[in-house]
Amino acid sequence: MKKIMRKYKFLIIITLLLCLYFLYCAIKYNISYNKTVSDVNRIIAGLEDGTLQSLGNNFNPQVPVKTDAISLFFSILNSDFRFLISIFPLFILLPSCYNFYQKMKSGIIRSEIIRQGYSKYIKQNITETYKSVLIVPIFLIISFLISFIICGRFDIWNSYNNIFYYQIENPLAQEYILILPLFLVLYLINHILLSGYYINITLIFIRKKMPYLVSCVAAFLVILGISVFLEIVIGKWLLEILFGIKGMNATFNSFCFWIPGDHSNIYIQFFISLFLLVISSCLVHICYKDKEKVLIENEL
Repeated sequence: MKKIMRKYKFLIIITLLLCLYFLYCAIKYNISYNKTVSDVNRIIAGLEDGTLQSLGNNFNPQVPVKTDAISLFFSILNSDFRFLISIFPLFILLPSCYNFYQKMKSGIIRSEIIRQGYSKYIKQNITETYKSVLIVPIFLIISFLISFIICGRFDIWNSYNNIFYYQIENPLAQEYILILPLFLVLYLINHILLSGYYINITLIFIRKKMPYLVSCVAAFLVILGISVFLEIVIGKWLLEILFGIKGMNATFNSFCFWIPGDHSNIYIQFFISLFLLVISSCLVHICYKDKEKVLIENEL
């Protein structure tokens, strides 16, 4: 257990910090809700005993209904996590390739490929980097459980249909509520595929003679650039201007995959995530195919 903790300490720390921040946001919501309920009950009691008659006979306050776990989950992602979402690829990149980077830059790779063979060694280490994709599903599942513990229910339609329900904001489109189980599975798969794509871009950059942090930042900027390109060129210019299909911009921006609103299509997002993973995997294969180039570029 200690060996595993030491080996994956960065992955564990990042996942833990994300979950703790989500827990803080959920508790903050719960405190706000309880305060609102207390204030409304105080007003109702005041109207009943006559101490607040100045508010008028037509004033009829209602105790707000606590929102459901699904609404709270997406509300927090859409509000408190908005900034973190904009830099989320870094949470995947930073812990993913560090051990592999150290092996290449320290020269360990030269001695180990003699025993294992180059192809087997590279395949084994690249596979090891993909363990960082676990950050997203672990974070999402734990956060969802936190939301349920705070709210105690999943009946999202009650939140939509009750005008007195209490929450921050729910960006989840109603069309996804109708297929909620399928939507949640696709939502999770999309982020796992994107995490693999983020790691692939990082693997391409760490092959070069650059400090690890510089490689990660460069990979992040490329990911950001690709997202902007897909959103503007494909979503805006191609689909909207040439074909008249409007409101598809967010569908092509991977940073918008977190917030499944009315202007996104999770099915198209699945194919985009898969496409980005496949293309980036092919590029990784090309980058590490030539043994001599990789060794020369990582000479001490």
